[in-house]
Amino acid sequence: MKQIVASSKGIELIESPAPKCGSREICVEVHYSFISTGTELAALEQVQESSANISKHIISNPDLIKKIGTKITGKGIQETLKDINQYISKRKHQTHKLTPLGYSVSGKVISVGKHVRNFSEGDLVACAGATLATHSEIVCVPENLSVHIPPNCDLQSASSVAVGAIAMHAIHQSDLKLGEHILIVGLGTVGFITAQLANAAGYRVIGYDPDENKINIAKSLGIVDVSNDISQIKHQIQVQTDHMGVDSCLVTAKSKNSEPLSLAIDSTKQKGRVIIVGEVSTQFDRSDILQKEIEIIPSYSYGPGRQDPIYENFGLDYPYSHVRWTEKRNMEEYLRLLSNSKINVKSTIESYDLSSFKDAYEQLKSPTGNKPMIAVSLKYDVTTKTASKLNRKVDAIKHNDVSNKSIGIAIAGAGKFAQNTHLPNLRELNSISHITGILNTKGTSAIEIANLYGAKYGTTDYGEILNDPHTHAILISTRHNIHNKMMLEGVNAGKNIFIEKPLAVNKEELDKFESLVNSNTHNYIIQVGFNRRFSPLITELSEILSNSTDPITISYTMNVGYLDPSHWLRDSEGLGRNIGEACHIYDLFTFLTNSKLTHMSAASINPKSKAHSKNENFTANFKFEDGSIANLTFTSMGSTAYPKEQMKIFQSESVYYLDDYKTLEIYRKNKKIIRNHSGSKGHSEELSSFIYAIKNETGPPIPYWQQIQA
Repeated sequence: MKQIVASSKGIELIESPAPKCGSREICVEVHYSFISTGTELAALEQVQESSANISKHIISNPDLIKKIGTKITGKGIQETLKDINQYISKRKHQTHKLTPLGYSVSGKVISVGKHVRNFSEGDLVACAGATLATHSEIVCVPENLSVHIPPNCDLQSASSVAVGAIAMHAIHQSDLKLGEHILIVGLGTVGFITAQLANAAGYRVIGYDPDENKINIAKSLGIVDVSNDISQIKHQIQVQTDHMGVDSCLVTAKSKNSEPLSLAIDSTKQKGRVIIVGEVSTQFDRSDILQKEIEIIPSYSYGPGRQDPIYENFGLDYPYSHVRWTEKRNMEEYLRLLSNSKINVKSTIESYDLSSFKDAYEQLKSPTGNKPMIAVSLKYDVTTKTASKLNRKVDAIKHNDVSNKSIGIAIAGAGKFAQNTHLPNLRELNSISHITGILNTKGTSAIEIANLYGAKYGTTDYGEILNDPHTHAILISTRHNIHNKMMLEGVNAGKNIFIEKPLAVNKEELDKFESLVNSNTHNYIIQVGFNRRFSPLITELSEILSNSTDPITISYTMNVGYLDPSHWLRDSEGLGRNIGEACHIYDLFTFLTNSKLTHMSAASINPKSKAHSKNENFTANFKFEDGSIANLTFTSMGSTAYPKEQMKIFQSESVYYLDDYKTLEIYRKNKKIIRNHSGSKGHSEELSSFIYAIKNETGPPIPYWQQIQA
């Protein structure tokens, strides 16, 4: 499908993999998308700034040089060089970054997820949401960010639904009563719609904008008391309010200085409200606020529910009696007002075909012509067969040449961890492997990463990877709750599997894996990402311990740090940090003892609040067949200034102390030995062992019984 993105080159129309419809989403063929002037031009500017030449970036940021000097002193040259290389890699990533633009569309539903209740194929809908309702031929949007278009509302006007919801929420935040005065500072897209909403609601509207053209547009649509002269606006307010000031002021301007906010505070009555909608400087004289006891209230996005994953992603509505104006209800009411001709946006929207997108953005940056214009919409070709827009696999711009002996690896889920760890490591292992494809839920992200790492294609469909004959192995690095399902599908498709932990999130999934590896019906390598056993210091320690037949006593501490309760690792996708993180250490215990478990017990805290949960604050005790015992203390309540991981091992009158995989201290009768390392936790080594196991057909680097035990 075609999609508009911001990149280091400017605004581009690219071919992007079409999204797959989620179980709580609707899939929409877009007819119109609405361009938000300030938001999108600002996004473009930000992308271009972040992808600027690295030498220019360093010159313009002399503090970076100071930081390098400080790091050399504190961490040494080797570690500092590693940090510098990572920084350069991130800057390089910015030059490949593709930022989807747009957040407001209208169109026709072409498919619905299995849990969607209120939409059907063929419905005409309007949708909102950054990264969701983008300038794309096909979008997939959650149910609570989508609304039906009323019969008398045209699709072009309906495409402004997101901006309309922003304006609706701002009006509700003002808490005005019939007949009260409201000042709108800034008559851009949001301000213009807000002024019309306020006028339709019976408020007495006064508007200011320095652009005379916008003043004329407002007057032509019935907003009479508007001006581009501040002194005149102040005079109007004095006359209309009998020198009392407006009851509420909505700042919908975009400005780097505080003039719009200062005008708002100066014009608002004592105990009035100033609602900040636009991106303006919030520097103001504190005494002005105190003397008049003015409330300064931010108005966030479309209204209650925005960015709440329970509301948006899982479709759970807020009770009508408790939250009257959710974002969805704001969207619905805005479209109702459009359909009843209470608001007019169509007369001020200039429409361009998608193929003329550059002209549309140029018109926004530098308006020309005689037609009064507040906003721009893009019109999509709906005569083309929908199926032609649903291609979910797109070739990268440039991919690496590979030898026939190289192992082809596809990445399923290229999130932050994969981008920061696995992909750079695979690039270093390019003599024995290559990346075939990148799977992500967002097509632009898949293509962006494919271009950066020389993969052949990006896709939003796991089936494309499963059916790719050039892919010998799949690296699964998605959210935890779908690891096991994807692993089984991969093996059934004849692929070797490297699966990030956890292997399973419940007994049923673990049983499926155990049945698979015990059935002897496959010859493929399956390896869980238990990297710590591959770290250089652990490898050395394991060899030392194996020289004695005595059992060992292990005490391990994981000081993992706080995670917000809303973080995905703590919800139904991550299923907690015991399953998702502590399993690393269970594998390490198994590796160091090379023995089967005979007994285990655990105890957790009783949390007093939601800040910390049971499954991230506990102790676990284990006993093994060889007589060894191990203890794990896992906590999120410690300080990040303290080392994250520490281990003590006692065996044969010796003590071994591992500090964050950077130092191994060995204590013997009258001797102390210190081994220092960079802090590698074995991520590169585990991938190397996985690839060589495939090439040499040597079997899994981690025995299956050990993967199951962990």
